[in-house]
Amino acid sequence: SDRLAVLWETVEQDDGKAWRVSPTSYVEWTRQDNNFVSMGLFRAGGWALTGEGDPEILQGLKANQAYFEVLGIEPLLGSVFNAEQDQPGGENVVLLSERVWKRRFASSPDVLGRVITLEGEAFTVVGVMPDTMVPAWPMPGARISFNHEHSQIWLPMQLDMAAPETGRSFICGSIARLGPGVTMEQAQEAMNVVAGRLKASSAAFEGLGVEVKSFRDELVGDLRPSLLILFGSVGLVLFIACVNVANLLLSRSTSRQQEFAVRIALGASRGRVIRQLLVECTMLGLIGGGVGLIMASFGIDLLGRLIPDGSPLTQSIGINGRILLFTLLVSIGTGILFGILPALRISHGSLREKLHSESRGSMPSGGATRIRNALVVSEVALALLMVIGAGLMIQSFRQLEKVDPGFRTDRAVTMDITLPPSQYPEWEQINGFFEELKERIDALPGVLNTTYAYNHPLESNWTGGFRIQGRPTPEPGQSPNGHFRSIGLDYFKTMGIPMLRGRHFAPEDDKDHPGVMIINEALVHRYFPNEDPLGQIVRYTTPYFGWGDAATVEFEVIGIVSDVKFLGVDQETAPGFYLPARQFPLNMMTVIATVETRPEAMMTALRETVWKIDDQLPVQGMSTMADIFWESVAQPRFIMLLMSLFGLIALCLAAVGVYGLISYTVFQRTREIGLRMALGAEQRDVLRLVVRRGLGLALWGIGLGLLVAFILTRVLTSLLFEVTTTDPLTFSLVPALILIIALLAAYLPARRATRIDPMTALRCE
Repeated sequence: SDRLAVLWETVEQDDGKAWRVSPTSYVEWTRQDNNFVSMGLFRAGGWALTGEGDPEILQGLKANQAYFEVLGIEPLLGSVFNAEQDQPGGENVVLLSERVWKRRFASSPDVLGRVITLEGEAFTVVGVMPDTMVPAWPMPGARISFNHEHSQIWLPMQLDMAAPETGRSFICGSIARLGPGVTMEQAQEAMNVVAGRLKASSAAFEGLGVEVKSFRDELVGDLRPSLLILFGSVGLVLFIACVNVANLLLSRSTSRQQEFAVRIALGASRGRVIRQLLVECTMLGLIGGGVGLIMASFGIDLLGRLIPDGSPLTQSIGINGRILLFTLLVSIGTGILFGILPALRISHGSLREKLHSESRGSMPSGGATRIRNALVVSEVALALLMVIGAGLMIQSFRQLEKVDPGFRTDRAVTMDITLPPSQYPEWEQINGFFEELKERIDALPGVLNTTYAYNHPLESNWTGGFRIQGRPTPEPGQSPNGHFRSIGLDYFKTMGIPMLRGRHFAPEDDKDHPGVMIINEALVHRYFPNEDPLGQIVRYTTPYFGWGDAATVEFEVIGIVSDVKFLGVDQETAPGFYLPARQFPLNMMTVIATVETRPEAMMTALRETVWKIDDQLPVQGMSTMADIFWESVAQPRFIMLLMSLFGLIALCLAAVGVYGLISYTVFQRTREIGLRMALGAEQRDVLRLVVRRGLGLALWGIGLGLLVAFILTRVLTSLLFEVTTTDPLTFSLVPALILIIALLAAYLPARRATRIDPMTALRCE
């Protein structure tokens, strides 16, 4: 995969932003010297599978033969498309994904050669593709989906450049394999030269460029910063745990000084003593690593449920050979690294001192004490850093939850309907179906309102350009555009989107009447900052060939609605415009109904209502708007939960470290404390003496941790929403929490120290 690249077109008129690829550009790229061995083309689609079993929509892609050459993926059964099948007018063939093969065809090897019905046409199954991470849907904003739900079937592209809808439609994705020795930077330079040649040769390529991205970067996408931060968090937790072990080993080594002094006095070399201690520490590390693997095997299912749907992580997480090797190396490495210091200390120094250091009341050397103190201080500091990071993520997620998405999310049910073009080829048939469905659902008991639209409110797969009548041709980069919605009647009422000015769409707004448009506030602010948009005439300019000359292209602005978070609740509000479905019908729509009862209880009734109109029609994507909203914040919730878990573990480890050190100190100073109490010291004096030690270490750790946190929390900037990396509330509460826990950890052994019997302590000595 390190030799794979993803190609996008860039458009100067859109500030050089990356767009999807047009087939015309792809064809010209392949004719040029471009430093790629092969280059594939693909586009998204959905096909209704009917016949045996319940009808369903199989989401997948049309791909050319080069797509499979680039990826180098061999089918489980059969073969991929051949050159003849990939030509216009070629045979109707299809590849199935392994999941569909198992679920729909019971893993039967006889599936090869079987004829299935897609969109009312017969297709022959020629192969079954393994479930692996493949580029599936090229999405707006120049992103690729790797969701296995988007790669259920493959159809041959059969690219027909003579078709009017093919040429300059920016609807495809392109992947390529680098030539031998070619770097990604060299490929980008070569494609810049290609783009320059095309601009010089044809005005059709004016303002178009090419962006070459690493396939791995495309795969990980915006998860990379999150993964790096989580990896760093894991490292910090591991380090804190190892510091605890090192501190315990240092304490234990003091009590074993006599043992090893005797061994050395009887002839054992210092090297042999060091080896013995390192073997012990390595065994501890290996045992810990083994227990960790067992815990991980049980925790993977839980982690899988936390990972957002559609994330590439859902297909790659698991324990394999790499994980086992990594765990082995970390276990051995940490055992040696944090066992070497106690081993060196115990094998050096005066034998005479070690042989006479058996008194429990004797104090350890200043060097050992300073090392243990430094380790505890570092634990507290790192724990503070971890908890502050978790606190910032929690604060950020709380801010995210408070965001108003611009529409109602309660008691709303959604379902996706795709009408097969072979059965619903006409404008009136599409409008007639959705209007009849709306009437039938409205008549169901418990339904408040029903509507339909292209995409639900938190999704946008269509960006359209337009021109405003009476204005000069815009400069490059200033061309107006917005997120497009084709909607049915009662859309704004159903979704609870306020109409600020103007009127709603009416039944009369159809193809026999002038075109009308409703725009959002963001579009008003960007393109009508100093004038009234109502009554303005807007000409839609993005090519759409679905209805040919019958499509309305000029629309009068009749209303302004409040903004909706099309791109996600954590994104800036984008300009958007709405067209009536009666004037811009689409065969792929999301039906939305608001209900009085639990939304989940209405799903069966809604599905049956669809099948009463057409029992061969697939119903997909049944969900609630509340679930869709929570899915939209799944990634920040996932990061927040893991960071909080790591912070909690770090906090517990730091508390154990403070407790262990103070307990050891009390043990070492038993005689001293007994003498103090025999000479008149009261319990509160002993309590103050011991707690002060723990408090001092905690304060040093908190001070150091705050300093480090002020610097390192800046790496969280890209993950935070409306929270600064130096949030005063977090930086106030977390140190207070750490201090309280440290005091409690110091108080417990201090309390035990106050119960020392002076006579018993002195008699033991």
